[in-house]
Amino acid sequence: MKKITRSLLQQKAFLSRLQAIESAPLELIDHGGGSVQPGEIYLANESRFQENYFQEHLTTYAVGWRDPSDISATRRVFAPEVEVPPFFEYSEAINAEEFIGTDDDDVSAIGADYKRIEPDKRTKVVAKVPDRGIMLVVDLRSVRGQSGWEQKKVARLLRRVERNRLRRAVALINAAATNTGKTWGSSADPDMDVENEQKLALNINGVGFNRVVYGHSAWILRKQAYRAQDNAGGYASAAMNESDLAGSFMVDRVMVSRERYQSTDAAKTEIVGSTVHMFHAVDGADVDDASNIKAFVAKYGEGEQGAGNFVRVFIAPISINLVGIVVSYQELVKITSTLAIRKFTVS
Repeated sequence: MKKITRSLLQQKAFLSRLQAIESAPLELIDHGGGSVQPGEIYLANESRFQENYFQEHLTTYAVGWRDPSDISATRRVFAPEVEVPPFFEYSEAINAEEFIGTDDDDVSAIGADYKRIEPDKRTKVVAKVPDRGIMLVVDLRSVRGQSGWEQKKVARLLRRVERNRLRRAVALINAAATNTGKTWGSSADPDMDVENEQKLALNINGVGFNRVVYGHSAWILRKQAYRAQDNAGGYASAAMNESDLAGSFMVDRVMVSRERYQSTDAAKTEIVGSTVHMFHAVDGADVDDASNIKAFVAKYGEGEQGAGNFVRVFIAPISINLVGIVVSYQELVKITSTLAIRKFTVS
Protein backbone atom coordinates (compact mmCIF):
# COMPACT_ATOMS: atom_id res chain seq x y z
CA MET A 1 0.00 0.00 0.00
CA LYS A 2 2.86 2.33 0.85
CA LYS A 3 4.54 1.56 -2.48
CA ILE A 4 1.36 2.37 -4.41
CA THR A 5 0.83 5.63 -2.49
CA ARG A 6 4.45 6.70 -3.07
CA SER A 7 4.15 5.86 -6.78
CA LEU A 8 0.96 7.90 -7.11
CA LEU A 9 2.53 10.84 -5.29
CA GLN A 10 5.59 10.73 -7.57
CA GLN A 11 3.36 10.58 -10.65
CA LYS A 12 1.30 13.57 -9.44
CA ALA A 13 4.49 15.53 -8.76
CA PHE A 14 5.80 14.73 -12.25
CA LEU A 15 2.52 15.76 -13.89
CA SER A 16 2.53 18.98 -11.86
CA ARG A 17 6.05 19.83 -13.08
CA LEU A 18 5.07 18.96 -16.66
CA GLN A 19 2.03 21.26 -16.50
CA ALA A 20 4.21 24.06 -15.16
CA ILE A 21 6.61 23.63 -18.05
CA GLU A 22 3.81 23.53 -20.63
CA SER A 23 2.11 26.63 -19.24
CA ALA A 24 5.31 28.66 -18.93
CA PRO A 25 5.99 31.20 -21.75
CA LEU A 26 8.42 29.98 -24.39
CA GLU A 27 11.65 31.98 -24.29
CA LEU A 28 14.03 31.55 -27.17
CA ILE A 29 17.59 32.21 -26.11
CA ASP A 30 20.24 33.69 -28.31
CA HIS A 31 23.36 32.01 -27.00
CA GLY A 32 25.56 34.68 -28.58
CA GLY A 33 28.10 32.16 -29.76
CA GLY A 34 28.62 30.63 -26.32
CA SER A 35 28.11 27.04 -25.25
CA VAL A 36 24.56 25.70 -25.19
CA GLN A 37 22.92 24.12 -22.15
CA PRO A 38 20.87 20.92 -22.22
CA GLY A 39 17.13 21.42 -21.95
CA GLU A 40 17.09 24.95 -23.36
CA ILE A 41 15.53 25.97 -26.71
CA TYR A 42 17.73 28.24 -28.84
CA LEU A 43 17.22 30.56 -31.79
CA ALA A 44 18.39 29.06 -35.06
CA ASN A 45 21.72 30.65 -35.85
CA GLU A 46 23.30 30.60 -39.31
CA SER A 47 26.84 30.89 -37.99
CA ARG A 48 26.24 28.03 -35.57
CA PHE A 49 24.81 25.93 -38.43
CA GLN A 50 27.82 26.67 -40.61
CA GLU A 51 30.22 25.96 -37.76
CA ASN A 52 28.61 22.61 -37.01
CA TYR A 53 28.24 21.33 -40.57
CA PHE A 54 31.04 22.96 -42.57
CA GLN A 55 33.39 20.34 -44.06
CA GLU A 56 36.89 21.73 -44.47
CA HIS A 57 38.41 18.63 -46.07
CA LEU A 58 35.58 18.39 -48.62
CA THR A 59 35.84 22.12 -49.33
CA THR A 60 39.55 21.63 -50.05
CA TYR A 61 38.60 18.77 -52.38
CA ALA A 62 36.01 20.97 -54.14
CA VAL A 63 38.51 23.82 -54.60
CA GLY A 64 40.95 21.47 -56.35
CA TRP A 65 38.35 19.46 -58.26
CA ARG A 66 38.45 19.42 -62.07
CA ASP A 67 35.69 18.02 -64.26
CA PRO A 68 37.04 15.41 -66.73
CA SER A 69 34.64 16.69 -69.41
CA ASP A 70 35.77 20.28 -68.66
CA ILE A 71 32.38 21.97 -68.83
CA SER A 72 33.99 24.89 -67.01
CA ALA A 73 36.16 25.62 -70.08
CA THR A 74 33.03 26.18 -72.20
CA ARG A 75 31.45 28.19 -69.39
CA ARG A 76 34.47 30.49 -69.17
CA VAL A 77 34.39 31.09 -72.93
CA PHE A 78 30.79 32.25 -72.63
CA ALA A 79 31.19 34.14 -69.35
CA PRO A 80 34.75 34.88 -68.14
CA GLU A 81 35.02 35.28 -64.38
CA VAL A 82 35.64 38.62 -62.70
CA GLU A 83 36.42 38.49 -58.98
CA VAL A 84 34.53 41.08 -56.93
CA PRO A 85 33.48 41.62 -53.30
CA PRO A 86 29.94 40.47 -52.39
CA PHE A 87 28.64 44.05 -52.83
CA PHE A 88 30.14 45.92 -55.79
CA GLU A 89 29.59 48.35 -58.66
CA TYR A 90 30.01 47.60 -62.35
CA SER A 91 29.57 49.47 -65.64
CA GLU A 92 27.11 48.86 -68.44
CA ALA A 93 28.87 50.31 -71.47
CA ILE A 94 27.77 51.72 -74.80
CA ASN A 95 31.41 52.66 -75.71
CA ALA A 96 30.42 55.34 -78.26
CA GLU A 97 32.74 58.06 -76.91
CA GLU A 98 35.86 56.02 -77.63
CA PHE A 99 35.21 56.27 -81.37
CA ILE A 100 34.15 59.92 -81.59
CA GLY A 101 36.68 62.44 -82.92
CA THR A 102 38.29 64.16 -85.89
CA ASP A 103 41.86 64.25 -87.11
CA ASP A 104 42.57 67.59 -85.39
CA ASP A 105 40.43 67.54 -82.23
CA ASP A 106 43.55 67.09 -80.09
CA VAL A 107 45.36 70.24 -81.34
CA SER A 108 46.18 72.73 -78.59
CA ALA A 109 46.59 76.36 -79.74
CA ILE A 110 49.10 78.74 -78.14
CA GLY A 111 47.69 80.01 -74.86
CA ALA A 112 44.85 77.52 -74.92
CA ASP A 113 44.25 74.44 -72.81
CA TYR A 114 43.95 70.96 -74.21
CA LYS A 115 40.51 70.01 -75.44
CA ARG A 116 38.34 68.28 -72.92
CA ILE A 117 36.29 65.26 -73.81
CA GLU A 118 33.29 63.81 -72.06
CA PRO A 119 33.82 60.61 -70.11
CA ASP A 120 32.62 57.38 -71.68
CA LYS A 121 28.85 57.11 -71.36
CA ARG A 122 28.42 54.23 -68.95
CA THR A 123 25.71 53.36 -66.51
CA LYS A 124 26.97 52.43 -63.06
CA VAL A 125 25.09 49.55 -61.45
CA VAL A 126 25.27 48.56 -57.79
CA ALA A 127 24.89 44.82 -57.38
CA LYS A 128 25.15 41.97 -54.91
CA VAL A 129 26.60 38.57 -55.74
CA PRO A 130 23.95 36.04 -54.65
CA ASP A 131 24.84 32.96 -52.65
CA ARG A 132 23.91 29.84 -54.62
CA GLY A 133 23.95 26.17 -53.80
CA ILE A 134 22.39 22.76 -54.27
CA MET A 135 21.92 19.83 -51.90
CA LEU A 136 22.09 16.10 -52.51
CA VAL A 137 20.27 13.86 -50.02
CA VAL A 138 22.20 10.67 -49.23
CA ASP A 139 20.92 7.60 -47.38
CA LEU A 140 23.82 6.54 -45.18
CA ARG A 141 22.77 2.90 -45.47
CA SER A 142 23.49 3.03 -49.22
CA VAL A 143 27.11 4.12 -48.73
CA ARG A 144 27.97 2.07 -45.65
CA GLY A 145 31.48 0.67 -45.95
CA GLN A 146 32.30 2.66 -49.11
CA SER A 147 35.53 4.64 -49.02
CA GLY A 148 35.56 8.12 -50.54
CA TRP A 149 31.78 8.28 -50.96
CA GLU A 150 31.64 11.88 -49.73
CA GLN A 151 34.10 13.05 -52.40
CA LYS A 152 32.14 11.21 -55.11
CA LYS A 153 28.91 12.91 -54.06
CA VAL A 154 30.61 16.32 -53.96
CA ALA A 155 31.99 15.71 -57.48
CA ARG A 156 28.47 14.87 -58.67
CA LEU A 157 27.17 18.14 -57.23
CA LEU A 158 30.02 20.14 -58.74
CA ARG A 159 29.26 18.73 -62.20
CA ARG A 160 25.64 19.80 -61.74
CA VAL A 161 26.77 23.26 -60.64
CA GLU A 162 29.01 23.68 -63.70
CA ARG A 163 26.19 22.65 -66.03
CA ASN A 164 23.82 25.10 -64.36
CA ARG A 165 26.36 27.91 -64.65
CA LEU A 166 26.90 27.22 -68.36
CA ARG A 167 23.15 27.14 -69.06
CA ARG A 168 22.73 30.45 -67.22
CA ALA A 169 25.40 32.14 -69.35
CA VAL A 170 24.08 30.71 -72.63
CA ALA A 171 20.54 31.81 -71.77
CA LEU A 172 21.72 35.40 -71.24
CA ILE A 173 23.68 35.50 -74.50
CA ASN A 174 20.68 34.00 -76.31
CA ALA A 175 18.34 36.64 -74.96
CA ALA A 176 20.67 39.55 -75.79
CA ALA A 177 21.73 38.44 -79.29
CA THR A 178 20.48 39.72 -82.62
CA ASN A 179 19.36 36.52 -84.33
CA THR A 180 19.54 35.64 -88.04
CA GLY A 181 18.21 32.43 -89.55
CA LYS A 182 20.61 30.55 -91.85
CA THR A 183 20.17 27.55 -94.11
CA TRP A 184 23.50 25.81 -94.62
CA GLY A 185 22.98 23.59 -97.64
CA SER A 186 25.35 22.61 -100.44
CA SER A 187 25.30 26.12 -101.94
CA ALA A 188 25.95 27.96 -98.66
CA ASP A 189 29.22 29.43 -97.40
CA PRO A 190 28.93 29.23 -93.58
CA ASP A 191 32.33 30.77 -92.89
CA MET A 192 31.63 33.77 -95.08
CA ASP A 193 28.37 34.23 -93.16
CA VAL A 194 30.44 34.68 -90.00
CA GLU A 195 32.86 37.04 -91.78
CA ASN A 196 29.99 39.23 -92.98
CA GLU A 197 28.50 39.27 -89.49
CA GLN A 198 31.87 40.44 -88.13
CA LYS A 199 31.77 43.38 -90.54
CA LEU A 200 28.36 44.37 -89.16
CA ALA A 201 29.59 43.97 -85.58
CA LEU A 202 32.59 46.23 -86.23
CA ASN A 203 30.27 48.95 -87.50
CA ILE A 204 28.27 48.69 -84.28
CA ASN A 205 30.87 48.55 -81.51
CA GLY A 206 34.16 49.32 -83.25
CA VAL A 207 35.91 46.14 -82.08
CA GLY A 208 33.66 43.37 -83.38
CA PHE A 209 33.31 40.01 -81.66
CA ASN A 210 36.28 37.94 -80.54
CA ARG A 211 34.57 34.64 -79.68
CA VAL A 212 32.54 32.31 -81.86
CA VAL A 213 30.80 29.30 -80.31
CA TYR A 214 29.07 26.67 -82.43
CA GLY A 215 26.48 24.32 -81.05
CA HIS A 216 27.22 20.71 -81.94
CA SER A 217 24.37 20.52 -84.47
CA ALA A 218 25.42 23.80 -86.12
CA TRP A 219 28.99 22.54 -86.43
CA ILE A 220 27.81 19.35 -88.15
CA LEU A 221 25.66 21.37 -90.57
CA ARG A 222 28.68 23.54 -91.39
CA LYS A 223 30.81 20.49 -92.22
CA GLN A 224 28.03 18.87 -94.24
CA ALA A 225 27.61 22.03 -96.31
CA TYR A 226 31.27 22.10 -97.28
CA ARG A 227 31.62 18.36 -97.85
CA ALA A 228 28.78 18.52 -100.38
CA GLN A 229 30.71 21.09 -102.46
CA ASP A 230 32.94 19.72 -105.20
CA ASN A 231 35.50 22.54 -105.24
CA ALA A 232 38.78 23.52 -103.62
CA GLY A 233 37.18 25.98 -101.21
CA GLY A 234 34.73 23.38 -99.96
CA TYR A 235 37.47 20.79 -99.44
CA ALA A 236 39.68 23.23 -97.55
CA SER A 237 36.89 24.57 -95.34
CA ALA A 238 35.57 21.11 -94.47
CA ALA A 239 38.99 20.15 -93.09
CA MET A 240 39.36 23.21 -90.83
CA ASN A 241 39.19 22.76 -87.06
CA GLU A 242 38.41 25.33 -84.37
CA SER A 243 41.96 26.71 -84.25
CA ASP A 244 42.07 27.06 -88.03
CA LEU A 245 38.79 28.96 -88.01
CA ALA A 246 39.94 31.28 -85.22
CA GLY A 247 42.90 32.26 -87.39
CA SER A 248 40.72 32.69 -90.46
CA PHE A 249 38.16 34.83 -88.60
CA MET A 250 40.91 36.71 -86.71
CA VAL A 251 39.22 36.10 -83.36
CA ASP A 252 40.56 34.84 -80.03
CA ARG A 253 38.46 31.69 -79.74
CA VAL A 254 36.33 29.38 -81.82
CA MET A 255 34.72 26.56 -79.86
CA VAL A 256 32.25 23.75 -80.48
CA SER A 257 29.96 23.11 -77.51
CA ARG A 258 28.88 19.48 -77.15
CA GLU A 259 27.34 19.81 -73.67
CA ARG A 260 23.86 18.46 -73.00
CA TYR A 261 21.30 18.68 -70.22
CA GLN A 262 18.45 16.39 -69.17
CA SER A 263 15.36 17.94 -70.79
CA THR A 264 12.96 15.05 -70.09
CA ASP A 265 13.15 11.74 -68.24
CA ALA A 266 14.17 9.98 -71.44
CA ALA A 267 16.03 12.63 -73.44
CA LYS A 268 18.97 14.99 -73.34
CA THR A 269 19.15 18.29 -75.23
CA GLU A 270 22.09 20.37 -76.44
CA ILE A 271 22.72 23.41 -74.29
CA VAL A 272 23.82 25.53 -77.27
CA GLY A 273 21.98 23.57 -79.97
CA SER A 274 21.82 24.41 -83.66
CA THR A 275 23.07 27.95 -83.18
CA VAL A 276 26.26 29.97 -83.59
CA HIS A 277 27.01 32.65 -81.00
CA MET A 278 29.31 35.58 -81.74
CA PHE A 279 30.19 38.01 -78.96
CA HIS A 280 32.98 39.93 -77.24
CA ALA A 281 34.35 38.61 -73.94
CA VAL A 282 37.70 39.06 -72.20
CA ASP A 283 39.62 36.84 -69.80
CA GLY A 284 40.99 38.80 -66.85
CA ALA A 285 38.54 41.66 -67.36
CA ASP A 286 37.56 44.15 -64.67
CA VAL A 287 34.19 45.61 -63.71
CA ASP A 288 34.47 48.54 -66.15
CA ASP A 289 35.63 47.10 -69.48
CA ALA A 290 33.17 47.12 -72.37
CA SER A 291 32.90 43.39 -73.05
CA ASN A 292 29.47 41.83 -73.55
CA ILE A 293 29.25 39.38 -70.66
CA LYS A 294 30.91 38.71 -67.31
CA ALA A 295 30.49 36.22 -64.49
CA PHE A 296 31.06 38.14 -61.26
CA VAL A 297 32.27 35.74 -58.57
CA ALA A 298 33.05 36.39 -54.90
CA LYS A 299 35.06 34.54 -52.29
CA TYR A 300 33.52 33.88 -48.90
CA GLY A 301 34.69 36.57 -46.52
CA GLU A 302 36.33 36.83 -43.14
CA GLY A 303 34.17 35.38 -40.40
CA GLU A 304 32.38 33.00 -42.78
CA GLN A 305 33.03 29.29 -43.02
CA GLY A 306 35.20 28.62 -46.07
CA ALA A 307 36.68 32.12 -45.97
CA GLY A 308 38.99 32.80 -48.91
CA ASN A 309 37.37 30.15 -51.14
CA PHE A 310 34.93 30.47 -54.04
CA VAL A 311 33.17 27.23 -53.06
CA ARG A 312 32.40 25.44 -49.81
CA VAL A 313 30.82 22.17 -48.69
CA PHE A 314 28.48 21.31 -45.80
CA ILE A 315 27.04 18.02 -44.56
CA ALA A 316 23.94 18.33 -42.38
CA PRO A 317 21.84 15.52 -40.82
CA ILE A 318 18.24 15.32 -42.01
CA SER A 319 17.10 12.23 -40.11
CA ILE A 320 18.58 9.11 -38.55
CA ASN A 321 19.60 7.68 -41.93
CA LEU A 322 19.64 10.73 -44.21
CA VAL A 323 22.19 13.52 -44.61
CA GLY A 324 22.24 16.48 -46.98
CA ILE A 325 25.48 17.36 -48.78
CA VAL A 326 25.49 21.01 -49.83
CA VAL A 327 27.82 22.75 -52.30
CA SER A 328 27.54 26.54 -52.25
CA TYR A 329 29.17 29.31 -54.29
CA GLN A 330 28.60 32.97 -55.17
CA GLU A 331 28.04 34.12 -58.76
CA LEU A 332 26.22 36.83 -60.72
CA VAL A 333 26.28 36.57 -64.54
CA LYS A 334 25.46 39.82 -66.33
CA ILE A 335 25.27 41.20 -69.86
CA THR A 336 27.37 44.35 -69.40
CA SER A 337 27.05 45.56 -73.00
CA THR A 338 24.47 44.49 -75.58
CA LEU A 339 26.43 45.93 -78.51
CA ALA A 340 27.10 43.56 -81.43
CA ILE A 341 26.03 40.29 -79.81
CA ARG A 342 25.09 38.15 -82.81
CA LYS A 343 23.54 34.73 -83.32
CA PHE A 344 22.74 32.38 -86.19
CA THR A 345 19.95 29.84 -85.90
CA VAL A 346 21.00 27.21 -88.42
CA SER A 347 18.97 24.67 -90.33
